[in-house]
Amino acid sequence: MGQGNSNNLTGRHESRPAGTLLSRLSGRVKAREESLVEDWTDLVTWADQHTVTTPEQAATIIDGVIDTGVPIAGDGAPLVSEFHLMELIAVLGRSPDGGRAYVGRIIECAWRLPNIYKSVVEGRLAPCHRHRCPDRG
Repeated sequence: MGQGNSNNLTGRHESRPAGTLLSRLSGRVKAREESLVEDWTDLVTWADQHTVTTPEQAATIIDGVIDTGVPIAGDGAPLVSEFHLMELIAVLGRSPDGGRAYVGRIIECAWRLPNIYKSVVEGRLAPCHRHRCPDRG
């Protein structure tokens, strides 16, 4: 293995064997995945609790400064409250546009792609893999 120029970075960790480091890294990756699954299930429960019946109250996709009127998730997914979505996005620490897209993808997955959602919740598919699925078009 190459030594590189990392002597000043590794000094305090030189005594840790590579296997230990890999095990620690693996554990943290698994914990992040589990945390994301918990986020997904909480977001889906939140969406179920914050549905609205009219499109005028629903959160929609914004294109620049134009409200497209298109719900954040596709047909068959619930319409969620615009007001409550902004509150959720703030809690998630995301930008309005990024938060809409993120929450919309999860809602869409849960309602329109239930087998994929089930695979995520059961740990057979990592949540990040769902975000690589083609968007609706």
